[in-house]
This record gives sequence, C-alpha cells and structure tokens, in this order.
Amino acid sequence: MISQWFKHFSTGSTRLFGAPRPQSLSSELKTTPPSGAASLEQLVAQGYDSGATLRTYGKWFLQLQLDEDTMLNFWGHPSREFPPITPGIHNHRREFTSVVARGRMFNRRYDVQPSDTGNYQAFIVRRTLINGEVAFENVSPSDRVEATLTAPEPVEPGESYVMKTTDFHSTEVLTPTVTILHFRGEETPYQQFLVPYGKTPTPKTTLAKVSFLGHYEAWHRIDRMVALAR
Repeated sequence: MISQWFKHFSTGSTRLFGAPRPQSLSSELKTTPPSGAASLEQLVAQGYDSGATLRTYGKWFLQLQLDEDTMLNFWGHPSREFPPITPGIHNHRREFTSVVARGRMFNRRYDVQPSDTGNYQAFIVRRTLINGEVAFENVSPSDRVEATLTAPEPVEPGESYVMKTTDFHSTEVLTPTVTILHFRGEETPYQQFLVPYGKTPTPKTTLAKVSFLGHYEAWHRIDRMVALAR
C-alpha cells in the first residue's frame, strides 16, 4: 500500500488532501463493525482514496474519520517505544462500539456517583466549532464524585466493547493498537472527565488535522500498523 500512497506524493497529487469526505459506509459495515485483516485494509484504503480527514491527538494517536459515525484509531507506533497511553476517566458524547483490529487494550469501567467526600472532581467539557472543526474546548468544574473501578476488561483482537453516554471508563494501551470505532445515537451537549480531587485539570488538547507535511509520516505509520500480526 505504501508504494501506492507514495506515488500520490511523488506525482504531486492533491487528492489525499482535497477530496470530499465520504458520506457513509455500506449498511453492512455500519451495522457490523469489521475486525478481520481484509476488512481493516479495505477501510484504510477507502479512507485514503476518498481523502478522509486524518487527525492527531498528541504524539501517539492518529484518527482517520471515514464518515461522521466511523473512525479508525491508531494508538502508539509500530517501531518506536512509547509511554502507556491512558486518557484518564471520562465519558463520551455518543454511544459507540469499539472493535480491536490489531494489538490489545484495557478498558476499565467505573461506577461514578455524586459524593461530598468523593475522590474525584468532575469537569464538564464543551466544544466550540468553527467551520465544522473543533477550535477549542471550554472546561468548567462540576460535581465532586466517587469513582470506583468495576470492570478492568482486557480487549483482544477481534473483541469489542460498547460504551453508553452515561458510562465512564479509562483505556490503557501498551502496544501498537488499531481500533474501529462506530458511533450511534444522538450527541449529548457535553462530555465529562474526572480529575483526582484537589488537583488542577490539564487543559484538554483537541484533535487537530494532520499538517500537509505530516501526511506522509502518518500514512507510513498507518500502513505499518495495518500490517501487524493480529
């Protein structure tokens, strides 16, 4: 694949950067998120050919947005050491299913209840959109809560987990991992994340589009992660 992608760069093609985002995937892929090798390669190729939006979150996370409901997440790096990727305890604005296509991860679920003596402070996150892109996130304090670990789930290749908007979890990724994320349902007005009580929250970094010059390195990383043994 990488030789085909490199051809776009060497010939000066701008299709990767200028093509419209695909409107939707087939109904089969939308209802049953794929987990097999061929399916993942098919989705990555579709994302490349259609010019799907490619974003980065920090140094060790890439996201390919195939449509408004389906994302491919690439955690870590196939050939470089990276620290444990642990986003912290949070919920999500939409319900989703996540399928591990490569690597493995831990999905730790928490029971979160309001408590005057709780061990965490909840913060509400609201996003501001400019021209359809996330410009920044407004973070404001909310309730003090007690968060108790209820299910530390290891998720292996081909396995999946479902998160509702009311569920709180944290993930941990220690090895190069690819997940297929399918959102469904309505979006809630805001997201919450938890910070140990008494600590100052670290401002959340938004997903940013990969720069023009960063596309080759990003696609090279994606190609090598797709090739990882399941």
